Amino acid sequence: MRRSPLRRVSAKQSARLRIYAKLRAEYLSDHPACQWPQCPCLATEIHHREGRFKNLNVTSTWSGLCHFHHAEVHSHPAQARAMGLLK
Repeated sequence: MRRSPLRRVSAKQSARLRIYAKLRAEYLSDHPACQWPQCPCLATEIHHREGRFKNLNVTSTWSGLCHFHHAEVHSHPAQARAMGLLK
């Protein structure tokens, strides 16, 4: 019996990721500055304040951050919560 390999990403998730790629590009174009206070850098990453599972394409739960501050959010969650960058 011949078996086909498993998909790495389901068809449903693949469709969600295609939408996400478009929304991400639009969001970073509309919000080019890092949203960390007093950071002069450009936003290069999307931070999902309420997680990605259900909120992957919900732009109201996104923050645009530079790479350094995105890592800071995950390294220091208490500070990020105080700043409203984590729930």
